[in-house]
Amino acid sequence: MTDVQRPADPAITHILVPVDGSGCALHACRRAAELARRLEARLTLCCVSDDLRTISTLVATSQDVVGEFLEILAVEARTALRRALAEIDDIGVPAEAWILHGVPVAAIVAFASDTGADLVAMGSHGRSGIPRLVLGSVAEGVLRTSTLPVLIFREPSTEKHSSTQYLPQERVLPGEVA
Repeated sequence: MTDVQRPADPAITHILVPVDGSGCALHACRRAAELARRLEARLTLCCVSDDLRTISTLVATSQDVVGEFLEILAVEARTALRRALAEIDDIGVPAEAWILHGVPVAAIVAFASDTGADLVAMGSHGRSGIPRLVLGSVAEGVLRTSTLPVLIFREPSTEKHSSTQYLPQERVLPGEVA
């Protein structure tokens, strides 16, 4: 009989949470911090400053203007991270916060790998159709390209769901299937 190697311990010890300052991201950050507390996991927050897109759209602009735009992006990223840290302060989980520079999906996936994260937890607005095509979805991009598990938190809906929006359910127990 040959020795069978067991898979690595699936314990989650490090959660990465990308934030962008939106209410959806703050909700995901709070939920991820609660999870990190329960699992006694490390928590790292990040915000991506999409400098490359800004610079490429301002190619024919003066260096002063480009510098001002880059500073605005940095301020927005710091503000998003400060808001996220404030959102989870009462949960009692220490968190690191990092500003990343680059294309959001690629930067998040690379940073997760580089920092040894076991899980990426992030928010999604849940857009579909034309809005998603126009605005894109960082969450979907991370989900498709990351080799790590990705936990997506949808922003809490204020919409009430009625029981007429789905068909009645039937529970099937083992042994009942013919």
